[in-house]
Amino acid sequence: MKHPKLFSSACLALLLGLSGCASTSDHGATAVAPMDEAAMMKAMTQLATPGPEHAALAKHVGTWRTSYEHKLAPDAPWTQSEGVTTAKMILGGRFLYEDITFNIPNMPPMQGVQIMGFDNLTKEYESHWMDSMSTWMIHSRGKMDSEGTLELKGMMTDVMGTRAFRMTMKNLPDGSNFMEMYDTAPGGGEVLMMKATSKRN
Repeated sequence: MKHPKLFSSACLALLLGLSGCASTSDHGATAVAPMDEAAMMKAMTQLATPGPEHAALAKHVGTWRTSYEHKLAPDAPWTQSEGVTTAKMILGGRFLYEDITFNIPNMPPMQGVQIMGFDNLTKEYESHWMDSMSTWMIHSRGKMDSEGTLELKGMMTDVMGTRAFRMTMKNLPDGSNFMEMYDTAPGGGEVLMMKATSKRN
């Protein structure tokens, strides 16, 4: 069987639907309408099939050289660094895997991994980030506006505590990509902390 996990999920949802056990009373789960096995498998297949959003992510496959501008505190001066990103699609074209290396002045070389995807169920993009300067992952998700700017929002945790952050990403006419990251300063609101421009190597 090629997709045991998919089949198990479909069967579980089917059992819940046919037995009428789906409920919102115990754990806040959304009720599942009864659905026959064929309809369930069709719906699961549609949700699991890469679409145009995944094809757009695939356009980022390759090697990119990135110029960063960043600061370690809201009132700190901007510093510059360079990095390289190698990107490929994984799991049958469903997710973009990015291996990122860059240098921050006065700090050891840093390596990061980002996995980006598009959730066919929620119609949102999502990102998971992890790096060599931490032992936790950062998750964010969001939507693309009519002008092609993707905005991802999430919660960040580090030595300064847990707080909201957001990123915006946009493909530019010259083929490069531009990203901005906004952090939340204690008592100071949102602050632009990083800007990055990526061009094909």
